[in-house]
Amino acid sequence: MSAMSFALLLTTAAATAVGAAALHAAHGLRKQVVALRTELAASHLPGASVPPQSRSTATPAEEIRAAVAEALAEERERE
Repeated sequence: MSAMSFALLLTTAAATAVGAAALHAAHGLRKQVVALRTELAASHLPGASVPPQSRSTATPAEEIRAAVAEALAEERERE
């Protein structure tokens, strides 16, 4: 067996090993994704509702305007 044939054989074996490891990792990841999907589906109750994001009825723009107005009023008091 020549050196070139031996080098090609080693390269092929290494590529096969890397491919098998990647396939094994992908299969493990697929199992984890399936488990997560099953867990999420089990935890989702059909009649459950999502609570409101904020308890106040003001929009973020109104809250920002109120905070800016308050800061300006405090600044005027200092002067």
